Amino acid sequence: MKLFFLLFLLFPLTFCQDPVNLHLYAMSKCPDCTSWETVFSPVVSKIPTIFTLDIDFFGSYESSEDGITFTCPHGETECIGDMYELCARKYFEDDFVFFAFIMCLDEDRENIPNNVRACAENTTGMSWTTLAKCYNSEGETLLKNSIDNTNNAGVDWAPTIFLQGKKYCEWHQYCPVDDWQGFRDAICNAYTGTKPSGCYGS
Repeated sequence: MKLFFLLFLLFPLTFCQDPVNLHLYAMSKCPDCTSWETVFSPVVSKIPTIFTLDIDFFGSYESSEDGITFTCPHGETECIGDMYELCARKYFEDDFVFFAFIMCLDEDRENIPNNVRACAENTTGMSWTTLAKCYNSEGETLLKNSIDNTNNAGVDWAPTIFLQGKKYCEWHQYCPVDDWQGFRDAICNAYTGTKPSGCYGS
């Protein structure tokens, strides 16, 4: 026990440090969002343990006695896709699993939400039953809260990325376009723990 304690002091474990928070404001059927997610995908595979990825969506809604009516930039099917992605984020905490699901949807973006079930079933670690249950019982509430989050953040362009609670870039300006290393370096520089090997090299 004493030996373990001494080793712990000498070699602090990476996962004891708080991960860097990355917050994506997006739309599930947005071409620019798909472009960013494609650029970012190598980062997920190289440093999956030192950051967390949150996501919120653009849109509007009206509440009435009959329920909530949503309007999304790319139509009703995008609202449905947004709900499924929010459910995936809520119930599947592993960022690698969540991002794999997002990338699967992106492969046939125009077919969202018809491809949701296949992507869920083909993503290791994800359950279609859990996802469908969440969509039916929590989807509207999750999307309503998500739209509120986006509005409260003062975001007006998709995608917009926040790093550690501060705006890092918008896709049409200041983002390292086609440069996944820029995103990796920003996350690694913000991380205060022992940096993994994925923070170095190409």
